[in-house]
Amino acid sequence: MTVAESMLNLACVGAEPRALVNCLNFGNPENPNVMWQLSEAVDGMAEACSQFNIPVVGGNVSLYNESQGKNIDPTPIVGLIGVINNLETPPPGVTWNEGDRLMVIGPPGKGLSGSAWAFARNARNGQLNKVDYETHERVCQTVRMLVNQGLVTAIHDISSGGLAVAVAEMAVQSGVGCSLARVPDIESMFSESPSRVVIAVDPEQMQSVEEIIQNQDIPSARIGLAHGDKFTIKGLIDIELSKSMISGKVPFHEYLRVEPLKGSSLLLFDIYFQASQPTQYITGLVFKSIAFSKCG
Repeated sequence: MTVAESMLNLACVGAEPRALVNCLNFGNPENPNVMWQLSEAVDGMAEACSQFNIPVVGGNVSLYNESQGKNIDPTPIVGLIGVINNLETPPPGVTWNEGDRLMVIGPPGKGLSGSAWAFARNARNGQLNKVDYETHERVCQTVRMLVNQGLVTAIHDISSGGLAVAVAEMAVQSGVGCSLARVPDIESMFSESPSRVVIAVDPEQMQSVEEIIQNQDIPSARIGLAHGDKFTIKGLIDIELSKSMISGKVPFHEYLRVEPLKGSSLLLFDIYFQASQPTQYITGLVFKSIAFSKCG
């Protein structure tokens, strides 16, 4: 999952992956459960790198990480470096414009196991969604095509916190609200299933975007519109974007903490806060023609 997410982050800036480094942080390997966690993490990373043809060029292992006799949660971190072949069209970033159409590219989000939603409720059971390598590769190829052809205004991978947090971050960064209509339930809002991105598209580019997606045989769905000064998900979320929040004077999660929230709006605060913890990084940096993505 971590390798796949980092690979998709690179695609969001139009880059193709070239190499991977890792940092494996685990507890006491003399504990059979911890040793199993380490073994599974290495096997999973090796399988993903083999499927995506990405060489591992370096790494680090930190073991015996404990606090008051308790092992840390298994924390594998990967860094992927990629190359952008053409910088004539700069990567779009996460800020959309008034009137942009919003879409999700990738298979429908299902399941909440391993998500920030589950973590906020101390629910650590369940089974993670499996990465379909062939589908993920095609999603990344499609995203790179859209980005490199300058067809999207904004883009954000759906990862920690799910669709709701990705869209909330885009709305705050843009200073433009949005209304979503095709997000029926909590699972759809907060699922962190792999191989999905949110894109914002100028109405004049919609036909070209949808043709490329259809030609690549990738699932997609229109989910709403960027407009106004509120973040709404029909029947679930209704939050006003304040000027202090948009300016950065009040972080989004702090705003949600003090506003009178109820129902799913209060739930969004819980998930946003968990997804924004400093131990969970998701970054995509571009230096000239080189892009770097770090996930953990």
